[in-house]
Amino acid sequence: MGTPGHAARVVTPQLPGGLEYSLIQRLAPFHSPGATVTTMTGSSPGPFAETSIATVGFPGKKLVDQASGPASPESLWAATILGRYSPEARQLIEGLGEAVTDYQPGSAVQLLDLYGKGRPDPQVAYPWDPGDTGLGHYRRAAPHRHPVIVAGDGAWDFALFYALRRMGETVWWCPAQFLDDAIFRMRLMPMLDRAATSARLAHVVSLSSLDVAGEVAERLRGEILQSKRPIKISHTSWRDVLPEDPSRLYERDRYGLPQAILLQDGMTPELPTPIPNIAPGAGPADLHWITEVRCEGWAPMRNGGLATELLEQHLYDTEYLRTTRDGVAYYCPNYVWAGTPSLETVVARPKLRPWPLLEQIREIAYGDGWKVEPSDKGIYASESAALFGGFRELDEALRDGPTRTILDAYLRPAKDDLGLFLKSDRRRYLDIVELRELAKTAPDAGQLIGSLLDNGVLVRGYPLKCAKCRQVSWYPLDDVGTTFRCARCRLVQDVGQAGFLTGIEPVLRYRLSEVLYQMLEHDGDLPLRAALRLTEGSLRPPDYCFELEFVSQTGRKAEHDIVLSDGYRLWIGEATSSDRLEKSAAKQQQRLVELKEHAEMLGAYGVVLATTAPAFWHKVRAQAQSQALFGGPWPRLVLLEGLS
Repeated sequence: MGTPGHAARVVTPQLPGGLEYSLIQRLAPFHSPGATVTTMTGSSPGPFAETSIATVGFPGKKLVDQASGPASPESLWAATILGRYSPEARQLIEGLGEAVTDYQPGSAVQLLDLYGKGRPDPQVAYPWDPGDTGLGHYRRAAPHRHPVIVAGDGAWDFALFYALRRMGETVWWCPAQFLDDAIFRMRLMPMLDRAATSARLAHVVSLSSLDVAGEVAERLRGEILQSKRPIKISHTSWRDVLPEDPSRLYERDRYGLPQAILLQDGMTPELPTPIPNIAPGAGPADLHWITEVRCEGWAPMRNGGLATELLEQHLYDTEYLRTTRDGVAYYCPNYVWAGTPSLETVVARPKLRPWPLLEQIREIAYGDGWKVEPSDKGIYASESAALFGGFRELDEALRDGPTRTILDAYLRPAKDDLGLFLKSDRRRYLDIVELRELAKTAPDAGQLIGSLLDNGVLVRGYPLKCAKCRQVSWYPLDDVGTTFRCARCRLVQDVGQAGFLTGIEPVLRYRLSEVLYQMLEHDGDLPLRAALRLTEGSLRPPDYCFELEFVSQTGRKAEHDIVLSDGYRLWIGEATSSDRLEKSAAKQQQRLVELKEHAEMLGAYGVVLATTAPAFWHKVRAQAQSQALFGGPWPRLVLLEGLS
């Protein structure tokens, strides 16, 4: 809900080079294709019409606002705790005959007490109160986080504090002048102690530098109260304290209400956009809000250019549509209307097209002149996953001891004497006795073999010899009746004793599904293991693509082993059984540069390099961790070593 109280604007410094583009791609703000991130000041008009405070109603209390004046650490902290009206909002309120009383921010110690004890007067409404009318803070999971202290006097230090505070984190800002106050430090330490979880740990971070965080952490350690369970104070990177699931504002009692909507040809009918309850009788000129759509088991990539493909609404472009952390969102009630109709009449009702990850990747890459398709190995992986019911189920099967023993038996060298190895197709065939012996450690060997047959992992058939060309081939049951057609010379002949290899009856032998054989033969389980290790424990919906081939308009080709989405987080990377990606450092550098280019093109959250070796070659680490490649906030770099 956008209201005047929700716009505590401060002057921000110039954005670092490249960060502006990253913000648009990663955070996907409402913007036109050619728009830039706008620096807001206290006198700047908002980019969108704000919901009238008269529409949502006043809180029936004395309205107060921070007095105008030069910015100071105290005034910035007060604005974070209590809010601050934009000049336009205050003018609107006073134009409606409501009085707004000015207050001056107190000292840092007074603000610290206010921060800990809450609003001092229940009859007073600060700017956040009207702004939160009808809204509530929600997050999907209870936080299990440590309290945070943001150190430093820079504008970005304050911005980090402000962001963490709005995300619902337990956080304090400690510029130098606050820390120089002994009473401030004395009051802060008990608050940290009470906020600490069972781990008894607090983090100090800074956007100024990690050294500043370390100095402040050391200074606060000297203030630790003597207790049976003293709190520990560490310093870390600001990236490590960003919440996985931040608290966000939604209309109260309307958050996460599910309803079933059928898909037809991959698209929903018009979505039933909810109308806010906080302003009965309001018209479209009075009330503006954002509707977010979530789908069970699906989430889009965080990319500003995708929303118009995932949501279809007449006259809407990227200025009014966006992808979010959990789904897609659109501006309400509508872009344009005529006359003075009701909200119900004009409200936008878009159609949703929940594309899978591969389609989203294709759309983004196409805009940059790349064509993306799964390679042969990628198709082997997806078809193998389909046999088991999904990638996670495939991974569970590959990790199951008896199942893996059976699968590995089919990949043994030709000279191994297990079962029947046919030179005609260079495949191994096992009978039921051999399968039961391989599965003997399973709780129920018969049930395991039966499930593999039901899923199509194993296929029954007969090995038969052609009476004419004398080739021995294996034939699935569906291809054998009273006659069979030779796979080599194509002769149709009776199934008789002359074609049996042993005895007076053919022996049933079981073949491994070819797509699964090819996946294992080409180490296709390596990217799978890396991907599932990366998403282990995540509550976000996953989607996987393996072995994607990128082809540019000039014919340039590149292939990446891992492309996966962990909810809104897109990861791209490589998996290997070696300790290096290429034999030479030069080729390796080229491959890493290519990986970075594609990660940036797709707006990836991170890059992953995985190996089954104990550790990567030191040159791989040095090249990948260089500031020029993966030293910025995005994409993040993760090394998975000793992958099992």
